[in-house]
Amino acid sequence: MLTWSFYQLWNEGILETRKERKTEPRAKLWASELGKSYIDVFLALKGEKPSNDFTETALRKFEAGNIWEKILEVVLVKSGVLLESQEWLEYKIDGCLPVTGRLDFLAGGKIDKDKALATLQEFSWLPENILSASKKIIEGLAEKELKQIVLEVKSVSSLMFDKYEQTGQANPNHRLQLMHYLLAKNLDEGHICYISKDDARLIEVGVFNPSPVKQTYEEYVKTISDYFFKNQTP
Repeated sequence: MLTWSFYQLWNEGILETRKERKTEPRAKLWASELGKSYIDVFLALKGEKPSNDFTETALRKFEAGNIWEKILEVVLVKSGVLLESQEWLEYKIDGCLPVTGRLDFLAGGKIDKDKALATLQEFSWLPENILSASKKIIEGLAEKELKQIVLEVKSVSSLMFDKYEQTGQANPNHRLQLMHYLLAKNLDEGHICYISKDDARLIEVGVFNPSPVKQTYEEYVKTISDYFFKNQTP
């Protein structure tokens, strides 16, 4: 028998700060909903509570993804390329529902190599491999004027990571979500950063504005808005 343990407290604490989003009618789309089935989004807009909501296991996977996102944020901050994070952005097509969402990161600018490396030493608590990756980013991108781009971070299983890596294609929903931020910020390039939760690999898939993704974005928003304003179930 264990003399003492903390696993149960850990398991309870991981979900303690997760706030349940109220299910109520709304007249705006979340960027994360773009590309999902029209009927599901329509019912969500009308305030219908999902019959099959997220399980506790799914919520824990979301929290695991937040951990990876925070690690990447530290790397970007200490590399000196993070410009903004977690900014709420809204974009509206005439005659349609507004779309709102929170971008992960806006990155770019010029790295001060000596300053960045010195600052990195303050984070000795980071795992050695993360420190090593941060150092390589600093040294590899230093003294270049980096274009401003939006970075959308998604943590996935190694199986899904292999799919994205082999095809070079991002999830359609993720592309639409990133397009929202590009339109709202009036930028022409963003990257979806997939991190494998199993082995810490990372790949970036580009989304550009304009591109066919913009047309898909506009068609989706116009279609779901039409259902909403006519109160017509898809």
